Amino acid sequence: MKSTSLNVVGKLPRGLVGLYQKINAHTEALGIPYLVIGATARDIILHHGYGAAIERGTRDIDFGIQVQNWDQFEQLKEHLLKNGFTPDQTKVHQLVTTVPNGESWEIDIIPFGNIAGDGNSITWPPQHDIGM
Repeated sequence: MKSTSLNVVGKLPRGLVGLYQKINAHTEALGIPYLVIGATARDIILHHGYGAAIERGTRDIDFGIQVQNWDQFEQLKEHLLKNGFTPDQTKVHQLVTTVPNGESWEIDIIPFGNIAGDGNSITWPPQHDIGM
């Protein structure tokens, strides 16, 4: 099987690499595996890797974080809040940050792994009445 590697050096929007570095530093410090998911992952591959047109409606980046429990999710969230991120007022999984060039980015930290319930669904504490 042939392996393909894309070179996206210098192609990502300004400030985005620094944002990835921040997320990586905090997830690594807590031993939390993650991956970039959603439209950003698609754009990195199709637009920045192959030059396809980009059609985005939002400026958010989705990170799938593999947590063992809700305490680990909260630890990561607290680390980010103490280091320049601010919480969204309505979405528990969304934070906002400003990158060095002054642009704001929303990040969604979407948990997966051992915290998933029946059917691999996620329900948010404390009441577990909001599901994904």
